[in-house]
Amino acid sequence: MKTLTIKEGYPNLINIKDETFDGFEIEDCVLRVPFDSLSDYMEDERFKDFKYITAIEGSRCLKYDENGTEITGYDDDGTEDIIIPEGVTSIKEEAFCDNEDIVSVVFPESLETIHHSAFSGCSNLSDIELKSGLETIKWDAFKGTALPDVNIPDTVKEIDCTAFSCEMEVDAQNMDYCAYDGVLYSFNESKLVIYPSDKTDDEFVVPETVSIIHHFAFEDSSLHSLYIHEDVDEIGQAFIGGCEKLTKLTIDIENPDSVQFHEKAFANFNKKQCTLYVPYRCRQTYLSNELFQGFKSIKELQSDDAYVTGQFFESLPSYSYSESKPFCFIDGKYRFYIVSTKDGFFLRKVGVGYYFLSNHVRSDKTGAIWVHNKKEKAASYDFSYTTDKETRTRVGHFDENYNKKTLTYKDYQSGKTFSIDLK
Repeated sequence: MKTLTIKEGYPNLINIKDETFDGFEIEDCVLRVPFDSLSDYMEDERFKDFKYITAIEGSRCLKYDENGTEITGYDDDGTEDIIIPEGVTSIKEEAFCDNEDIVSVVFPESLETIHHSAFSGCSNLSDIELKSGLETIKWDAFKGTALPDVNIPDTVKEIDCTAFSCEMEVDAQNMDYCAYDGVLYSFNESKLVIYPSDKTDDEFVVPETVSIIHHFAFEDSSLHSLYIHEDVDEIGQAFIGGCEKLTKLTIDIENPDSVQFHEKAFANFNKKQCTLYVPYRCRQTYLSNELFQGFKSIKELQSDDAYVTGQFFESLPSYSYSESKPFCFIDGKYRFYIVSTKDGFFLRKVGVGYYFLSNHVRSDKTGAIWVHNKKEKAASYDFSYTTDKETRTRVGHFDENYNKKTLTYKDYQSGKTFSIDLK
């Protein structure tokens, strides 16, 4: 006999004699009893030699603590669908760790805490539903599972870093956390808590609301490029640990000493694979900081790294530049110029400002400014414009007989375009 089930009654109401289990291999048998009397059976010396005692209401494989309120482990019997009964308040650390049989888990509303690594490495676990009442999810609780996503209930107050690998959604009534595009943040979006390692995006820009990047926030992600803006003032331990594909890290902060970097911020990360980009004229500051030693290279943000095609500026820095002849005369009022600077080429709209074009440029023998197109022979001004009659793509040609609507520039090197409404 592998299982003995007692469906009713408390052990003190059952008349069991000392010799009742004589000749019976009790140590190989699981005793199943009602959950309400589980702790009483565990305390009764007459039942202490059973393999373990579990609740009828839950899965047969579950093991409990002496109070019957915590799942401490399981009997690996190939069970795929786990049911944890009402009354259980916590799941012990590593209780189901590395179980490759489990496919789904039904949690009770009484559950309050899921301890660290409870389901870590359950590579086939793909279906769970966390119930309202849950308050704490510790680190690595569901890391390395097959969960496609997870919904965080309104009652959850603590989620440790690396608790999940999958994308997350948060109940709108939760006052401690929120999630956007699967990424977990604190309620006011000031802390980035978990960037799911299962996300497949190549690039990520830390939102401007974020001032704190949590410990292990991007651990094991597949990102190739990560941008950190100047308003971030705290970066945690191993925040990009295990990011084997990350080759471009941009820290757009002029003085790294103004940021509270954890002393092990780059733990478990191979700096030699990654180029660090820092603000213009700040390279030496980073080179002299021990924390940033060992990167493949440290480069300053400039040219196409500092500017994005179509980016608008009311004015340019006070360095010298040259300007083309005006073109695209509109209603006798607006003229456009191409402005050449040491950082690249801009489009100037008289009385308005400057739009960055590209740094892939050259000049012809006459000194005229040309925007460089590597796929074809260099073309003067890679512009087209839409009129009330047609779209014109004649390079540098703007017919005054048409009512112009839109001016469009295409940077053939990056493939980026932007348009200016001329109406």
